[in-house]
Amino acid sequence: MGTSRSSHGRVGNSIVFHRGPLLERLARFRDQLIRHTGAQGVFILDREGKPVMEDPAFGKLHFLARSLAQAYRPVAGQAGNVHVKIGSNAVLEVVPVDTPFGCLVLGTVMPRPLTAAAVAEIAAALRQAAKPREA
Repeated sequence: MGTSRSSHGRVGNSIVFHRGPLLERLARFRDQLIRHTGAQGVFILDREGKPVMEDPAFGKLHFLARSLAQAYRPVAGQAGNVHVKIGSNAVLEVVPVDTPFGCLVLGTVMPRPLTAAAVAEIAAALRQAAKPREA
């Protein structure tokens, strides 16, 4: 066991997260998402809607995000999302992602809807961030 800190980097166009405590990895994921997409807010819920990582400014959107995630029916083998306009320049993007910890629901407030390619990249990055550390 070492005391070295985890870090992240880029390989090609993908964000790579090195192993570390889950909440640290999710915080790095959130920071990268905000930096690369201009997200105005990011929160992560478990499938029941309990916050794993909160953004206090958008706590009122948790119920909506959970409801949208529960109604979402994914296409096999593809990342997917649901979005709803919540303001003149704001869209709530909801991206359910299956991880080793169960389904995590990413809620992010964006200036405009995400492209399918961006959703796939974000889902892969969240799945990687949530991947347990190797023993």
